[in-house]
Amino acid sequence: MNKGKVKKPGKHTLRLALILMVFRVMLISSVIMAAGFWVLHEHFNLSTEGFRILGTLIVLFILSAAIGSALSGVFKEETLKPLYELNRATKEIAKGHFDVQIDHEKGPLEIRELVKNFNAMASDLSGIETMRTNFINDFSHELKTPIASVCGFARQLQSDALTPEQRDEYISIIIQESERLSNLASNILLLSKLESQALVSGRTDFYLDEQIRSAILLLEKDWSRKNLKLEIELNEVVYHGDAELMSMIWINLLDNAVKFSRDGGYIIVKCFKQNGNVKVIVSDTGIGMDEETQKHAFDKLYQGDASRASEGNGIGLALVKRVAELCGGAVGVKSRPGEGSVFTVTLPIAE
Repeated sequence: MNKGKVKKPGKHTLRLALILMVFRVMLISSVIMAAGFWVLHEHFNLSTEGFRILGTLIVLFILSAAIGSALSGVFKEETLKPLYELNRATKEIAKGHFDVQIDHEKGPLEIRELVKNFNAMASDLSGIETMRTNFINDFSHELKTPIASVCGFARQLQSDALTPEQRDEYISIIIQESERLSNLASNILLLSKLESQALVSGRTDFYLDEQIRSAILLLEKDWSRKNLKLEIELNEVVYHGDAELMSMIWINLLDNAVKFSRDGGYIIVKCFKQNGNVKVIVSDTGIGMDEETQKHAFDKLYQGDASRASEGNGIGLALVKRVAELCGGAVGVKSRPGEGSVFTVTLPIAE
């Protein structure tokens, strides 16, 4: 066993294995025939000449069967070798060693197809294991920071030397970090639920543009604090879907835009129909993202840009993507560092 790609199959298939099996049958048949002719000679007085001729044929038959059996023994190892390797590799997979690969260019075509599929499965499992490990590490880091803040400021509150102002400040920080932990746990549970969900239930007709306006008003305190200017162009759109799930898209995208916008910046929100779809565009003039961050922007807990790490936990955009997919739509982003980001949600809509 070794790592690497499975090489291209050769020409022979399981037919060779079947031929070898025929040789074994011939050997058994020759023994039975020899025993039958001996019975005929002993009990039915078969002529000596006839017996000699038949005996010669039987000897030749036995000889060919023996040669065939010998060849079968030679080719058996070649035929079964990939199966032996598959057996060993399967045991390695069972132990959690997902980086195992089998490189075998000989043997029947069907078996090598099985080897190829096994290697693909092992690669997928290895990727999933890497994602799982990264997710646990990132999630642990996200938990560690607010927990450390809560513990640290809780200890400070035990001091009798604190002024009332300091005490209020520490209590506010503890509340803020506790809410951050609660939101993180809730979003992780929700994302896990949505990832295992295949269909959207509870669909109703509602005005998508009004829902987006409600999301903007919900975050008014946040964007007003940063003196952000909003440009809103929302065409009337009646959408058939799960209103609660859809609201998560707009709240997360708008919250994202507010968080990463500089004071006095702009946020532009548009909603319109186009080619049987409804498109919602949320643009900001914030810090933007580099190409690598854009590639992983919708991955769980991904925070490639250190300047963004303190603002979020990497769950919101993953939720946006999953909800859009469940609704048969998609979400994309275009961004440049220092020039802001443009998120576009495309959803199919029935007229």
